[in-house]
Amino acid sequence: EGDSLLVLERQLERIKKLGFDHYYVGPELETFLFTDNRPGDMSEKILDRGNYFGVADDAGVNIRREIILACSQAGIQVEYSHHEVAPSQHEIDLRYRDALEMAMSATFYRKLAKEIAQQHDAYLTFMPNPIYSENGSGMHVHQSLFKGKRNAFFDPEDEYHLSKDIKSYIAGILR
Repeated sequence: EGDSLLVLERQLERIKKLGFDHYYVGPELETFLFTDNRPGDMSEKILDRGNYFGVADDAGVNIRREIILACSQAGIQVEYSHHEVAPSQHEIDLRYRDALEMAMSATFYRKLAKEIAQQHDAYLTFMPNPIYSENGSGMHVHQSLFKGKRNAFFDPEDEYHLSKDIKSYIAGILR
């Protein structure tokens, strides 16, 4: 009953009953890459000191590239990839797709990414904040509902182009 895929399937059924045809999601998966995972101060095990706006010391670029190629071979589309703000922090964004397909893809991605990092003698973690006093990681998820080919969140007549559906959606999340 508490299985996350079963919970998602139940929610997708509710979405269909409300008249929506598709629930798309696109996650931004943030990770940290370290030289190893042995106990100790992780700030001493950083792989690089790259940053969001530069590539001068982005030692994870080859690892990310290989992860992206492996994703492509597995039928998972990647939209963006870059170094994040903190040292050794990296992000790969998966191209949006139906929520259930994405749940399976993201689960597969996690294992795939860790194994590829390991092949490069690096340790990849999805831990939210392994380095004290540095920015942490998360997983931002872009979401949209569609009725046929129409984005149910868009209303050209609204001042902010937000439909009643998205306003109710946001209210439900906040609730």
